[in-house]
Parts: sequence; C-alpha cells; structure tokens
Amino acid sequence: MVRPAVNEEGSIELKARIRVKRDGQDLGQPLEVPLETSQVGSDIHMYGNSIGLNGFPELGPYEVIFEIVETNSDTLVEHALVIELIE
Repeated sequence: MVRPAVNEEGSIELKARIRVKRDGQDLGQPLEVPLETSQVGSDIHMYGNSIGLNGFPELGPYEVIFEIVETNSDTLVEHALVIELIE
C-alpha cells in the first residue's frame, strides 16, 4: 500500500522497478513498468505484481526488490522480499 502524491491533473503517476539478487549480486537488468493501483481510501492506493518462477536460473535463495517511484517527484519506496526456491 502506498500514499502517493497527486499531480496537477489530480491523478497519480507511479512506476515499478523490480530487481532480483542472488548472493548480493544483481541478476540481469531491473525491470521497469508503469504501475496501476487501486484506490482503497481517500489517499491510499494498493498495488500488486507478480514474477514467474520459471525465470529463476536455479533453486536456492533470492532477494526480490520492488521499488515504487512517483514519476512526478522521483520519490522512492523500496520493499524487499527474500524467497527460497525448492523442489
């Protein structure tokens, strides 16, 4: 959930940057996509995103980092999720 700033037209402008790390090293280039949110309160929005597990090269631990950027202010919020792929 985020509480984004509103632009001059009264709308929000967000993008997501998704990075994947293994053993502290970035795997590939960050993925940047426009972010669509659902308004759940007067100034609170929620979002969701998914990553296909078949894109990971091997089993083991990974850190998936979701960065949410307000494009009109470059304000950044980061959420990191550690996952363990097992058979």
